[in-house]
Amino acid sequence: ILDFSKIEAGKVKLELIEFSLRNLLKNVVTLLRFKAEEKGITIRFDIDDNVPDHLIGDPTRLNQIIMNLAGNAVKFTEKGSVRIQAGLRHQQHNRVQLVFDIIDTGIGIPDDYVGQIFESFTQAGMDVTRRFGGTGLGLTITKELVNLMDGSIDLTSTLGVGTTFTFILPFTTGQGDFLERHDDVQLVDEDRAILNKCRILLVDDNEFNLMLAVDTLKGIAPHMDITEADSGLRVLELLHEKQFDLILMDIQMPGMSGTEATMKIRNEFPAHIANIPIIAMTANVMKDDIEHYLAIGMNDHIPKPFKKEALIRKLLAHVDRAEVAKRETLGGIETGVTDDTPPEMFFSPQAVVGPVTDPRFLLSFAGQDKAKQKKYIQIFLQNAPKLLEQIEQGLVGKNYESIKIAAHSLKTQLNYMGVKEELSHIFEIEQLSKNAHRHDELTQLTQQLRVVCSAAFAELDQLANSL
Repeated sequence: ILDFSKIEAGKVKLELIEFSLRNLLKNVVTLLRFKAEEKGITIRFDIDDNVPDHLIGDPTRLNQIIMNLAGNAVKFTEKGSVRIQAGLRHQQHNRVQLVFDIIDTGIGIPDDYVGQIFESFTQAGMDVTRRFGGTGLGLTITKELVNLMDGSIDLTSTLGVGTTFTFILPFTTGQGDFLERHDDVQLVDEDRAILNKCRILLVDDNEFNLMLAVDTLKGIAPHMDITEADSGLRVLELLHEKQFDLILMDIQMPGMSGTEATMKIRNEFPAHIANIPIIAMTANVMKDDIEHYLAIGMNDHIPKPFKKEALIRKLLAHVDRAEVAKRETLGGIETGVTDDTPPEMFFSPQAVVGPVTDPRFLLSFAGQDKAKQKKYIQIFLQNAPKLLEQIEQGLVGKNYESIKIAAHSLKTQLNYMGVKEELSHIFEIEQLSKNAHRHDELTQLTQQLRVVCSAAFAELDQLANSL
């Protein structure tokens, strides 16, 4: 409703910046895939070969349009698929018109609602509102944004068969220089060393968002100490227990929002805690929202879905580099280990105490459906041992590319089963596999991974048998 009000009041200003269309669509699909898989449907995107990837326009608004349409498609599709298609409609010099189709095999829209579906607070009948919820503003905002960007939008739908939303937008083609330089994060050794010593408090009530952020951060700095919190209240508890270098704060959370937590931190805690840098991580990127976050004491913001480059640069800009540099850490634990420490001192394999798996994430996408819980566990128990063996065989044959591929796949599966990085070190294994001279460390980390995986396999096998 706030978004709608700002559009109506003419307060939305468009950006003209260079972006990658492929990366944008990939981010949308990544964010929606979890919900799609939960419903047993597929989601993917296709870009025609003649569509330029480097565009100049407003990627935030384009992302909002596609997220609204594709999110609706997933919401109203019970079986089948959702597909996002991008094609070239017209090109003249460096000006292009692109056509986007969001195609679903969902419930469809009755003919008598097709003509008014873009009107404010309108949905396709009371039955839809009752079954699926929502305000009926998503499509209104989408149409307003398309119009603001000098485009057009239409739809075709067949009840019980599916719906296709089609919108056309103009862009200028970019050169791609900036994107090619920054698509992958390039860090000097000093920056990477700082990140590896950072203690970050990551706050989000969505487990998928937490997993994605941890995956991104650990992929850059495997020794970074990341503590997760799912509410503002939990943030306040953790600040009494541990010192952090920076807080990445979600805004909209149940119980206590990110803004409420920030105000309490700034006003009710001693100076060494009250002055911790706080960066808002939010999909609310309206100018008024950002000004509000800064006014209550936040230091910066980063939009969701975030870009890896932007996230890393914001961290480096706001942490106290001099203070962090004094600290020697390994895997988030303060130690006396330095770069000169002999390899045999790293991570000697040790037995794990207590459970290594956490079923909360499994429950978040399988719910109370025991058959579905069992199915996901069995899939993990079929695949994970093979990936672990691939890592071990890669070590024997010094096939580091094979290790990297297997570790990349296994880290996601371990995340799904709630196995933390500080136990498995799977992120670090993936990163070290890029350096052949780190073979000894890889070997020791893999030995520890074997211990952790064996415990996880036993726990999950027992859980599956009890379902």
